[in-house]
Amino acid sequence: MSVQAVDGIVLRLLDHGEKHRIVTFYTPSLGRLTAIARGARASKSRFGGHLDLFHCGQAMLKTRSNTHSMAVLTGFTANLPFEKIRQDIVRFATASFWAELVFKSTAEGDASEAQYNLLLNALNCLDESEQGIRRDLILGFQLQWFFAMGVLPELDDENLHLAQLPSLDDQNLALARALLSGMEIPELDGPLFVKVGALTRAIRERVIGRQLASVPFLFQMLSAE
Repeated sequence: MSVQAVDGIVLRLLDHGEKHRIVTFYTPSLGRLTAIARGARASKSRFGGHLDLFHCGQAMLKTRSNTHSMAVLTGFTANLPFEKIRQDIVRFATASFWAELVFKSTAEGDASEAQYNLLLNALNCLDESEQGIRRDLILGFQLQWFFAMGVLPELDDENLHLAQLPSLDDQNLALARALLSGMEIPELDGPLFVKVGALTRAIRERVIGRQLASVPFLFQMLSAE
């Protein structure tokens, strides 16, 4: 059994028995990976407050040569805990949506440093934002993620039609291109969000096959503000 240090973002935590947790990370070098954190639920766990949703840090993993065996998480140090995300329900709903999208659209071991950096940058921007509601980040991350996956067509009428995706008028095409380029528009209003969101929803459901479980909660939080 070998031990390796891996940078990663915590996507998912599941209780396993009375003492343990199953942790899913997204990493730049190993892609999505799942490990068991033995004793993580104990009151005096070695992980302390480091192991939590959306925390970014360094994981120490024991892996076996048998690729079907789950890795064992022996330690995790959170370098970026993203405190604002955890303290604000709208930010938390946004990050939960991104985490589920990443989880459902990737395979174990399918590594992409570029896609890891997209998620890390999005979480950073959300955590540092003065506003909790960032419709521009919600849309922009999806467009950039789908582009990195190779499933986003050219943003023009002809290519959207050929891909059998919702059409956008000139204003919304310009908005989608701006968000894809990484432009931030903190004051993006609801109607524009809905129109470009129809495109991201269509691609998302085509890639994943169904609606993400986190979507109703996210839209409930956005509508409540």
